[in-house]
Amino acid sequence: MRRYDIHGIVDVIIGSNVVPEVIKEIDFQIGAFLVEGKADSIEGRPTIHIRPYADSAVHDPSEGLGDAVFYHNRGSVGAFVRDPGEKLFVSRTETGFVICADYSNFLINLYIQLLLSDMGMTMTHAAAFEAKDGRVTLLAGAGGIGKTAVLGYAVAELGLRHLGDDIVIVDESGNCHAFPRQFVLKSYHKEIYSEVFEKKRLPKWNAYGLKRFIIENAPFVGFMKKFLKQRGIYYRVANVLRPQQFLASVSPDEVFGDGTMAERGKIGRVIYLDRCFQPEFSSSSIQPDVLVNRLFSVIHYEWKDFMTHLLTLGSLNVIDLPKYLKNNLSIFSSVIADSEITQINIPEDASPGRLIEYLEKEGVL
Repeated sequence: MRRYDIHGIVDVIIGSNVVPEVIKEIDFQIGAFLVEGKADSIEGRPTIHIRPYADSAVHDPSEGLGDAVFYHNRGSVGAFVRDPGEKLFVSRTETGFVICADYSNFLINLYIQLLLSDMGMTMTHAAAFEAKDGRVTLLAGAGGIGKTAVLGYAVAELGLRHLGDDIVIVDESGNCHAFPRQFVLKSYHKEIYSEVFEKKRLPKWNAYGLKRFIIENAPFVGFMKKFLKQRGIYYRVANVLRPQQFLASVSPDEVFGDGTMAERGKIGRVIYLDRCFQPEFSSSSIQPDVLVNRLFSVIHYEWKDFMTHLLTLGSLNVIDLPKYLKNNLSIFSSVIADSEITQINIPEDASPGRLIEYLEKEGVL
């Protein structure tokens, strides 16, 4: 049994006999929240239970038939979704979810997000640091825009505390909650984190695009996927063969150092970083409704590989999807209502170093 305590708000509990691949993936996403010792759920707290796929029979007396079919999924409207081919079963409970799976083919953060949204909270794709005035600055934007590089500079050179480099939790009261997770090093991080690259002896690139092209266009790839899934070993093989977009993953402490994380803080500023076709950096105002739309879109784009699953949960009414969307938009609106908001336009070919120089000049750092 393993229990992860997300700020005393949501629990994730892994039961016995769950396959190592599933545990490894959950550790990658929320390992920093692992609680040593007692693994029982806390009464009344929203909880996600992870169990082997075979345990789904306990929660589905119909033995997988259900009363509805949605494409290749079976289910019972308002109760559960089952994907037999993927060996994935999701049931809604009074306080959370039960997920029965034999593969690492689900995103635990998506389920945490669904529970958070009912409590006036949401994840956002942003780096966050505690500025010199004590308020939290959120640096939001698409992946690869420079958020992590800026955060590394803010911590290492300015002595500021961080709350996360990729995802943080924000609430409708304007607070930011830290969300530490494994730090993924990509080729564009080498300029800022050269010491980590040297220590880990990492290459400058990993030919991700080429590897993915070869795998996706290999002869009989569709047949092989189907064959391996029928044998129940597809995801184990894929975990070995599939290319990763990053060069390595390390703990936040290895990158930022011990004691550099703040657990929570009041948000004072939200900055949206945007790549633009222009020769120089510039700052501009951004309308609140536009910023809300962009914040909502970016976090869900990060989860794009799991959006069909989210829609399946909605189609069988396992989740109230319209309510979820409305809650998220409302939370983002509340977050920025009392914050200074700005858009910073970044030249398409600008380096992380140039971005840091501009943010210092503008007083962001």
